[in-house]
Amino acid sequence: DLQLRSDKVSKHHFTIHWDDEAATYLLTDNASKNGVLVNDRRVIGSRPLAPGDRIRVAEYDLVFQPD
Repeated sequence: DLQLRSDKVSKHHFTIHWDDEAATYLLTDNASKNGVLVNDRRVIGSRPLAPGDRIRVAEYDLVFQPD
């Protein structure tokens, strides 16, 4: 879990999970009001993630680096 403190971030804004069938991590926007960007593109539903992808949520910039 990651907590981002901002009025623009929903309590459960997005999730990242491993998808066995696709053999990749997926980021899912949980119907957030302000959305999620990956590499400057808005996520509609879910999208696969690759190492180094930039995730933008409100004023936060995150970099995806799986173990």
